[in-house]
Amino acid sequence: MMLKRTTAIVLLSMLQVPGALAAMYGTPSERDGRIQTVDYNEQDVFNVRVKAGAQTTIKFGQDETIKDVGIGDPEAWSVSVRDNTLFLRPKAEEPDTNVTVQTNKHIYPLYLISTTKQPTYILRFNYPKPPSATVMTERPFPCTDGGIINGHYQLKGTNQFSLIRYGIMANLHV
Repeated sequence: MMLKRTTAIVLLSMLQVPGALAAMYGTPSERDGRIQTVDYNEQDVFNVRVKAGAQTTIKFGQDETIKDVGIGDPEAWSVSVRDNTLFLRPKAEEPDTNVTVQTNKHIYPLYLISTTKQPTYILRFNYPKPPSATVMTERPFPCTDGGIINGHYQLKGTNQFSLIRYGIMANLHV
């Protein structure tokens, strides 16, 4: 009986782990834990620790401009915006709420969480590097094993679009 109960508790606790990992906290800087960075991922909610009497600054990418801010409990917060920076100051003692920030490039879902300990003073985002453009190198001609290129062929027909199905891309005049 005890084994079944222990197994049930372990299984139930495992079910709650994925939800807990979905929200991201900033990584504290080496010099001051109140200055934090977090990797941007459009699938994550970003948790921000806040404290009554302390302002929190959230800095988005240098090439971003804040277009809109939606806040769950606007009465509990003082919010101001300048370019790519959001300033938040709680007016209530426990103002936990969500915030959605839309910039010209991304949408940021934030969750502001009250703490009695160390709040986040500045949160900055790191962004994944865009995939590098690959340059196609010159490809060798196909079927040149014998050193002879067979270019003696003709295409005939009235339906020039049927050739696309076979991977032949050409401007044909029949």
